[in-house]
Amino acid sequence: MSTRAVYRFVKEDGIRVYTDIYKHHDGYPSGAVLWIQNAVDYEKEQREKVFNFKDQKLPYADRLAISFLLGNTGFRQFTEPEINSDAAFIYTIHASYQDIQYINILTVSTGHEWKGTFEEMCEVYKNIGGKKTQ
Repeated sequence: MSTRAVYRFVKEDGIRVYTDIYKHHDGYPSGAVLWIQNAVDYEKEQREKVFNFKDQKLPYADRLAISFLLGNTGFRQFTEPEINSDAAFIYTIHASYQDIQYINILTVSTGHEWKGTFEEMCEVYKNIGGKKTQ
């Protein structure tokens, strides 16, 4: 069974600008921590190889969105608001210049919201559904 989710990467540099990515499966929080961790790891790994970080003009939220696409597998696409309508979860990842500030998780069916750091998200959701984060 597919659990659809939207991952919203927000850069907060005075103006809230974001990129949405739709992922068709493994959208439960226990899967999401793995997808987000893959993006964080991929961005960190590629930072020195691909990006000249000292001259970097691309915000961390954008690099993280790109890394989410390149560092994960499975169906995903950039979204328009109407595509998001069947998502079970919406993960809003608020990024500063160099790291994730906090994450909001919205469970669409119930309207329940969770907010915390990525580390807190990993701690809360790492063992749910038999999946473990590293």
